[in-house]
Amino acid sequence: MPELLKLILPQNHTYLIEKFSELLSYVTSENFAIPQFELDAFVDVNDKEKAHEWFLEFESRSKTTMPQTKGYKIKGKQVILRENRHCIHSNKVKKKQGGRVVK
Repeated sequence: MPELLKLILPQNHTYLIEKFSELLSYVTSENFAIPQFELDAFVDVNDKEKAHEWFLEFESRSKTTMPQTKGYKIKGKQVILRENRHCIHSNKVKKKQGGRVVK
């Protein structure tokens, strides 16, 4: 597992990483570099509540706020929950917010 993910993924879970891409760092107006990445992974949680708890822990460990940008209907018994989420600084979120300035 990449070192960056070891720091921010919640502990005591098993992960199957399908895709990991490290992107250019986001530089804040205060000149802090924030690592960015794309991740497609499976986590060993088996219901929606546990998935929500996992995601809250992920946001806490990674110091991010990532609203859901797309939801999917449950189609089978194998996949319980599938969501797309993006950091509030991402272009997808800014586009959905209509150019709203985030402080």
